[in-house]
Amino acid sequence: MSNEEIRKDIDKFLEKKELKVSDRQDGVVTLYFTHSVATQVLLIIYERGFVTFRWTTTAGKVSPDRFKEGIAFVTKTNYALTTGMFVLDFDDGEVFYKLALPVGKLTSKERVPFLLEMYSISVRIYDNYYDECLTLIQEKKKAAAELSEGDLVKVCLFPFPPPISGPAP
Repeated sequence: MSNEEIRKDIDKFLEKKELKVSDRQDGVVTLYFTHSVATQVLLIIYERGFVTFRWTTTAGKVSPDRFKEGIAFVTKTNYALTTGMFVLDFDDGEVFYKLALPVGKLTSKERVPFLLEMYSISVRIYDNYYDECLTLIQEKKKAAAELSEGDLVKVCLFPFPPPISGPAP
């Protein structure tokens, strides 16, 4: 399956969801969603038979002095997830969620519903943890080096994502 065929199916999926593309570069489709506090950014990356839904925010980055809290957030959150993962980029402090799955061997008829389900899952998971991401990025807490173990437990107690219903893709 070529990237061009996958791109066409991504376009069909976007049309079905009535989503407006903000930018399109080779292998990457970018969409912006206005949220109450900041803008959410979805990158749909397609290469080598895989599609990745990558969610982030324009609210800012985790400062290096808060990486300890960032690591705790990512670790505890990923432990609760069954699909996808949160990542803290140590180079620039960006926190993002990504869900990557192989779609290259699916037919176009199979791939579009699969992309719809991937999108739905990624939206639910990212939205479930969005407020915690914003808190991590924006809240002025004591320096991570001063955090006690009890503080880390408070930072990391997040609800599990809502159950995903419906048939498996």
